[in-house]
Amino acid sequence: MSIIKRLSDNIAQLATFIERDEAILFNDPNNFAAKLSVKSLKSQLDDLRKQLFIENTKRQKEVISLRFIGEEAKFGSIPLLSLGGLTDAFAGAIFEMSKFSQFGKRGGKKVNKIVKDSLDLRLNAIGAGSTILYISAKTSPDLFGESLTQQTFDNFLDFVSSENADAMIEKISEVGTASIKHYASFFKRLNEDNLEIDITVNSPFREQSLTWNGSSEKIISLYAALSTLNVSDPSPIEFEGEVISLSKKGTIEILSNNGYNYRAKYPEAMLDAIVNLHIGQICNGRFLKTTVINSVSGKEKMEFDLIEITQ
Repeated sequence: MSIIKRLSDNIAQLATFIERDEAILFNDPNNFAAKLSVKSLKSQLDDLRKQLFIENTKRQKEVISLRFIGEEAKFGSIPLLSLGGLTDAFAGAIFEMSKFSQFGKRGGKKVNKIVKDSLDLRLNAIGAGSTILYISAKTSPDLFGESLTQQTFDNFLDFVSSENADAMIEKISEVGTASIKHYASFFKRLNEDNLEIDITVNSPFREQSLTWNGSSEKIISLYAALSTLNVSDPSPIEFEGEVISLSKKGTIEILSNNGYNYRAKYPEAMLDAIVNLHIGQICNGRFLKTTVINSVSGKEKMEFDLIEITQ
């Protein structure tokens, strides 16, 4: 077992213990044993996260491979115009996903430059005698020590593994709505060039690499599914309420004073505010609400992104 996997497993276990004891404190605020336990466990958790940060920093970069298959990709060559369009669309999707993870709905030149520099997406190598592109990006550990880029690559594979548009809607909160047009462009180009693709991601968290096999049928189906998704303009919502749950995976649940239960995403840029919160705490702030609709099935899902929170 790798050091990173062992640290990650231990962190997950400690987080479960903390959640258990915080639930006890929520029902019994004067429980002295639970208070001591939470304090001790959080100290251990901070230490493990520092170790994980160091180990992920040592790795420096993540790698994802794209293997193109078809008449246009024989004997290790591919038309330059085709390659340019495909790599632009792929890079656009990864960039928007990374930006969403780091900054949520925030944008602008300053944010874009920070994301571009922290991601540093590059064509790292080309497989000899084949049309395989090895694309690298900086590991970029977050405040919890976990690799943001690894999570972005994993989310990419998870999203393209969706069976249909309704399944995609359920995963929008992991990739962000801004990435949809880049996914659509990527699959459109693959279809137009009669190319299939194998996408592989390696990770120290797993014994084996993850591979998605994109056959012509899957590519056509995904492009058709993406074409049915309509995204509304985001609208702000102010709230005041109680913290019901918190997750280091970027989600927070708040029961508002008007009785509505909000489950929202928060970006890495808000971690400093999030880590100071606890279950049962009263807070106020603002969300951005976005609605994603499947124009064929009529299924819709409201996404809430936290943009401000105060105690």
